[in-house]
Amino acid sequence: MPSAPRLNLGTPREEGSRLPADAPKAPQAPAPELQARLLKAMREIVAQTEDVGERFADQARAMHQGDIAQRNIRGRASPEVAMALIEEGIDVVPLPDLPAIKETLQ
Repeated sequence: MPSAPRLNLGTPREEGSRLPADAPKAPQAPAPELQARLLKAMREIVAQTEDVGERFADQARAMHQGDIAQRNIRGRASPEVAMALIEEGIDVVPLPDLPAIKETLQ
């Protein structure tokens, strides 16, 4: 019967193998503790910030210039707009875009 080949990824490669011994290995899944800490941090960010969506750059500039009150915000901006904010001296921290960020993070 046909079967899948045996992959022995934990031992050094034999001579004549197609891949060199120092070839990059497949990415490992994050440890459960790391995942738990990441989810906890994301929940805290969501709980402590206001989502201003596409108005992020305008809101950040207005707060920086003193036109509106300072508060913690999050939103969306292109990399070019984010770099322009940084060049203006406005602190910006890029975060991953999570489409389900409004829902329970699991």
